[in-house]
Amino acid sequence: MNSSQLQQMFSYVDEHFDAMVQELKEVCRFPGTADHPEGLRQTREYILKKWKALGIEGHTLPPDGDPPILWGQAKGDSGRTLVFYNHYDVVPEGDPSGWTNGKPYEAEIRDSRIYARGVADNKGGHFCRLHAIEALRAVRGSLPVNVKFLVEGQEETTSAYMLKMSREQPEWFRELISGDAAIWEGGLVDDEGRPYIRFGVRGDCVLRFSVQTAQVDCHGRYGATIPGAAWRLIWALASLKGPDERVLVPGFYDRVLPTTAEDRKALHDFPFDEEGLKRSIGFSSYLTGAKGDALKERLYMEPTMSVCGLDAGNLHFKPRSIVPHEASALVTCYLVADQDPDEIYHSIRRYLDDQGFSDVKVEYTSGTRAIRTDVSTPFRKVMEKAAAFVYDKPVVTEITQMGAGPAFIWRSVCPDLPILGMGPSNPSSNTHGQDENLKLEDYKNAVKYIIALLCLYGESSIEIQ
Repeated sequence: MNSSQLQQMFSYVDEHFDAMVQELKEVCRFPGTADHPEGLRQTREYILKKWKALGIEGHTLPPDGDPPILWGQAKGDSGRTLVFYNHYDVVPEGDPSGWTNGKPYEAEIRDSRIYARGVADNKGGHFCRLHAIEALRAVRGSLPVNVKFLVEGQEETTSAYMLKMSREQPEWFRELISGDAAIWEGGLVDDEGRPYIRFGVRGDCVLRFSVQTAQVDCHGRYGATIPGAAWRLIWALASLKGPDERVLVPGFYDRVLPTTAEDRKALHDFPFDEEGLKRSIGFSSYLTGAKGDALKERLYMEPTMSVCGLDAGNLHFKPRSIVPHEASALVTCYLVADQDPDEIYHSIRRYLDDQGFSDVKVEYTSGTRAIRTDVSTPFRKVMEKAAAFVYDKPVVTEITQMGAGPAFIWRSVCPDLPILGMGPSNPSSNTHGQDENLKLEDYKNAVKYIIALLCLYGESSIEIQ
């Protein structure tokens, strides 16, 4: 690779970084939540304007969609193609008083960080890629490889339209996202300055349990004679898991892929701070006493089942001695490849029926499948070499991102497409929380990383698929 030209592009980023940050601030000032269509529209228009300035041919799919998907492409000097996935919607900002400056969309710079709802998830992840293309255009005049972008507006609300596209028009959708490899929405750089490459996306199965044992609440003196919904729900939930933390539902683990030797090496090398997590969250020991590689395998390779919330009776006003007639709970299972959320739901429903809890209703709220890219994929070498031009610390291989996402939609139509994640977030970016942020240094390095990646892959002899 022409290292002199690469340094010129890096210098361009340094010289124009203030303008790049200003653009990031501007796009973060649009409140693009699902219940704010005007903010989503403003975000789309800003992105399409930037794409046009960079020579990216942009389209909205469909033109009258609500909200539509943005798709763009730009030709490069080689026949190789990298595909980028991002999203332009954000989660609600929550109570503004919880933000240090009380203004979630102000995009304030403080302590060498930019604070704004959506800056980490996912506008920073998208714009670092656009600013890389800006530098490539300015110095090289052209792109070393073909690039495609698919940026949706429903990632935070189940990606319904993208899923519909993939199922109703699979050939067309396959053409939209076809390429040699896909770079997913984001990643992080840890507190030691090590960039992460993520090789998967978790799935999930979100369930709402409910039970009704009478028509109205009654006085607590009837507690020995009238069935209470709270106890009924507690017993049903308790039947799902054993004291060893294993889920007791038959078939729950059947589809879990075995851990390979390459996986175990990646887990062994992964720098998981066991004691740091204990301190930051405030607990004394991990479940079942797991530690070391066994703990990391449980964290990354095993599915979960968690009770996220319980509701019964009324504790929000003056306490009353009652037998509640209704109770509900939210249960989330985080899945690993190749589990199917539909199968998980039906397995739980059958199990509860078999255990005598047919009166407990289970609503299947949403679900996504997990995907994995083999950690030995040849594209890993390209990403590691590119990172070495920017970071002075080695790349960290992360088996999968911990959160769920719609990568399974892409994998369903392009089963051989390597999907990997990288980006500018940090461990305290507080994604989905208050004071969401990116470090300016991490953002600048992410721009340079994409530049090096595109240049290196354009000249590499490595065949990915």
